[in-house]
Amino acid sequence: MMTSDDTISVGQYLAARLVQCGGSHAFGVPGDFTLSLLDELLSVNEHSDDRLTWIGSSNELNAAYAADGFARVGRTIASVVTTYGVGELSAINGIAGAFAEDVPVISIVGMPATGALGSGALLHHSLLDGDHEHFVRAFREVTAAQAVLTVETATAEIDRVLTVALTSSKPVYLGVPTDVAVARVSAAGLAEPVRARGSEPGALAAFERALAQRFAGETASRAASPPSPTCPGCASPARWARRPSSMKTTRRASAPTWARSRRPSARAAPSTRPPCSSWSVRS
Repeated sequence: MMTSDDTISVGQYLAARLVQCGGSHAFGVPGDFTLSLLDELLSVNEHSDDRLTWIGSSNELNAAYAADGFARVGRTIASVVTTYGVGELSAINGIAGAFAEDVPVISIVGMPATGALGSGALLHHSLLDGDHEHFVRAFREVTAAQAVLTVETATAEIDRVLTVALTSSKPVYLGVPTDVAVARVSAAGLAEPVRARGSEPGALAAFERALAQRFAGETASRAASPPSPTCPGCASPARWARRPSSMKTTRRASAPTWARSRRPSARAAPSTRPPCSSWSVRS
């Protein structure tokens, strides 16, 4: 068992997390930017049943559909490993289908080294314009979360992206530069499994208790306070109740002008009580 002092490579950490989440199989096609990543992924528990099993495919699109089918049948996650550019573009149609039908496929892309990405180097499999985020932007349209890993944030980003996949049942994207794949990181995070976000029974029970106490307090407060005065004409809360008593007495003493100037109708005697709207006071 690993301790908090143990270190493993980023590729090994990713493989361990995938297996923890139920994604025991990875599908794909090896490429020049995935060779070191695959070495690390497949070195975790390689002689044990608790390991990541590699399934090679004839092309990346087939690998994406195979991962989709594995996730559907097993009701779990599955991963597809492709190389930067040409490989991931070949797989994107399968990832888009998984996105449309809520299948949690993890798209893992082996990328050029961090320095090459940052400097805008002209690399094969790129569009030769120095922009190495074209394909990440394309995958943003068909995945629920994306991350291009760095050594400093690799473990946190892996956990975040996998949590989104489990919670949303949608595909996600992880770009792993060649230097990051072999970088050493702490294994301490593996002690706490990644889980889908949801209601915790203890937190829900605490919320129900707090809500009951809140309502009980408000009910007691209303019972102790005197009732609000109402308008005698319509039994609605009276705005005039907040005004000085002299003002209310004055308004009651005389009828408004319209009541004095109009003659009573022969069919119905007008009410001497004005409507509530006439009780308002002009400033």
